Amino acid sequence: VVVHCAESVVLEKHASVAELVTIADSTHYWTGPDDFFYDNVRTAPIHIGANTWLCPRASVTSGVTVGSHCLIASSSVVICDVPDGHLASGVPATTMRSLRHPWIDA
Repeated sequence: VVVHCAESVVLEKHASVAELVTIADSTHYWTGPDDFFYDNVRTAPIHIGANTWLCPRASVTSGVTVGSHCLIASSSVVICDVPDGHLASGVPATTMRSLRHPWIDA
């Protein structure tokens, strides 16, 4: 697991990550043809909600909030917020559907 925290990365209670997950709250960018991109950094906080599971090889990028009780599928790249109780999958990840939760779906 790689957690790159230049500003803020929060994992709430029981948020869990599998092997080879990457969480990075910063990115480098270009400003000119002779400027070294590594000297330019943008940061934005990441928040992972309670009891959310990030499956193997998932990546979460800067500025993203993943809600509570979510599932992020293997090898997904999360670039947008995921609402509470949803499955997100793909590159880039999209919210696929809401998940069944026994305390809600009784």
